[in-house]
Amino acid sequence: MERYQQNITLNYNIPINKLPFLDWVTANASYQSGYTWTASPLSIQDRLGNQIENSRTIQLNGNLSFDKLYDKSPYLKKLLRPKSNRQRGRGGPTPRQRGGRDTQDQQDEQAQADTTDKPKKNYFKIIGEGLLKVVFSIKKSTITYSQSTGTGIPGFMPEPTWLGSRMSDGAPGIPFTFGSQKDLRQQAAENGWITRDSTLSQPYLKKFQDAFVFRTTIEPV
Repeated sequence: MERYQQNITLNYNIPINKLPFLDWVTANASYQSGYTWTASPLSIQDRLGNQIENSRTIQLNGNLSFDKLYDKSPYLKKLLRPKSNRQRGRGGPTPRQRGGRDTQDQQDEQAQADTTDKPKKNYFKIIGEGLLKVVFSIKKSTITYSQSTGTGIPGFMPEPTWLGSRMSDGAPGIPFTFGSQKDLRQQAAENGWITRDSTLSQPYLKKFQDAFVFRTTIEPV
């Protein structure tokens, strides 16, 4: 055998949106692991062993639909509705709908309307609602957190038989082949899994990386 490789992916949808007050939130978690056993050239395999390496990535994703949250408030739902929808259906009656009034009646009504005091504008309300539209223009957001780790062990003597591990003595063990980051150096040395050849120059490796990503969608009203 020259190379053995396996990959595992598990996904879980967190039922947080089943809660009545969090139905605007969705979340899921994923677990990914990889394991590779790579043989050394046959000329040095008996002395320097082989190379094993595993990896593990845990990721959490969250989606926030703020538009669904805003719709829970009748006031915000009306305020944040697109202007074209708010004006739809506001058209006044046509002359035909008014019962066919003649032009003179319409002119009299227009003159009377012009002499009527127009309501004063509430500038505080206009400014306040304008600020609210800016604040609540955030419609959707996504949050992602991931953590990736890995271990590389050179000079590994056993060969895999089942699921990447030698089942006769559990080398290096199912947990390691499924992504465990437990330090195996002491156990491997005690069980003779690691070569004792002093010419081995490859180092023992540990990898770690984490990332936090936040994205948002803004839709001005």
